[in-house]
Amino acid sequence: MTFNELRDKYEAIFFEKYEYIENDKNINIYFYYTLGDYHFTHTIVIPKKEVFAINNMVEKDAFLFNLGVMEIINYYKLACPKKIILKAGALRDEQMTFFKKLFYNELKSFREINKIDISEDDFFTFENYSKKYPVKSRKNDYSGNIIPIIDDKNTVVTLKLVEEGKIYLVVNPTEIVDKENTIEVYRKSDPQINDERFLKGDLPISVTLSFLSIFCALLTNSENVILSYDAEEEEYSKTMYFEKDFVAYVEKYITPGIHYFSLLYGMSKEDLEKLYLSEGTGCQ
Repeated sequence: MTFNELRDKYEAIFFEKYEYIENDKNINIYFYYTLGDYHFTHTIVIPKKEVFAINNMVEKDAFLFNLGVMEIINYYKLACPKKIILKAGALRDEQMTFFKKLFYNELKSFREINKIDISEDDFFTFENYSKKYPVKSRKNDYSGNIIPIIDDKNTVVTLKLVEEGKIYLVVNPTEIVDKENTIEVYRKSDPQINDERFLKGDLPISVTLSFLSIFCALLTNSENVILSYDAEEEEYSKTMYFEKDFVAYVEKYITPGIHYFSLLYGMSKEDLEKLYLSEGTGCQ
């Protein structure tokens, strides 16, 4: 089916609810979305580590609701409905503007692949079915650093620059990481996402990694989320423009105590290459 046909058939996608279920081994998070007759369950599983500050989970709702709004992009792009209706919580107008800009820019390649010519204003609107606005965390006594691990040279450079207090974040690792200072996150999309009638096009992990890493900072009581993006990045969610918007959003609507930044925006390609080739791996 074409973009216009799908958009006419599926007028809205619903963010129904989210669940946080903890057992002895894992933290399990479920996001539930509905698109017409399709009921999607998006799953995140995080094996427990001793480094986790489980008591911090009393502050989790703003983190999880915003992560759920971010994850809906994986299901929104299937049919690009005109409305995203929020039943799991509510967004204020400024938050809606932030997510509309993020979705539109992050789906640039997707729109090009599917030959979608539409403005940001006309792409979709948010509607609050719920009247519950998640309360941001007031916690601010964090310490330490989370470094998302991506298999590239920039990550190696970041690991060398950050000398201590490192906790590594790995999404969908191919092998079990038996280290207390490594968070493993397993994300699983609903298999119905592959239905042939939907629009095609993958999304890079960076679009979700921002919100996911902020949640993992709460989970480990970490103060800083340190990314490995440089000034040459083209994906919107890897640029300094997104970083500026995201930092302001997190401080106002999620928590004032966690900082999100890349160390590499001001470095030239030559400087990055020198650091990459220098001795040491940066791993501890």
